[in-house]
Amino acid sequence: MTLVRLLVLSALLVLLSPPVHAAGPVKDYREVYRQLMAQHAGAVVTVKFVMSVTNSGSEQRIEDRTQAILVSADGLLLVPDRAVSLDFAKLGAGTPGQAAPVAKSSDFRVRLADTEDWLPADLVTRDNELGLAWLRLRKPAGDSRMYALR
Repeated sequence: MTLVRLLVLSALLVLLSPPVHAAGPVKDYREVYRQLMAQHAGAVVTVKFVMSVTNSGSEQRIEDRTQAILVSADGLLLVPDRAVSLDFAKLGAGTPGQAAPVAKSSDFRVRLADTEDWLPADLVTRDNELGLAWLRLRKPAGDSRMYALR
């Protein structure tokens, strides 16, 4: 498992997990992370997408990948918003007097853990403030229940 995948899983599990009340302060979180990984590693999936970057009337298409978390058995996925679109104007990019480049993604495909199949997915919604977007598998795999966070 790559470091990026581990970090994404750790961050999202902390956000999505119910609070845990320890008997005392925890000084070493390595065992907690090991337990979370053992329980939820299958919920981390890879998402391929095509990002179209438009600038001054020309378009460039780039295939990219990111990690997502499968949060429900019906195929709902949580992904970073930057995988869906990127507003370069907010980043301070662009030439004065010209519109900033615009990047939008399409053709989302998801690979569940332990499979080689790429399943199509669609954008459901996004939250710019949180930097998150939601995708849904068009036809959830029959075994997606075993991967989804519980």
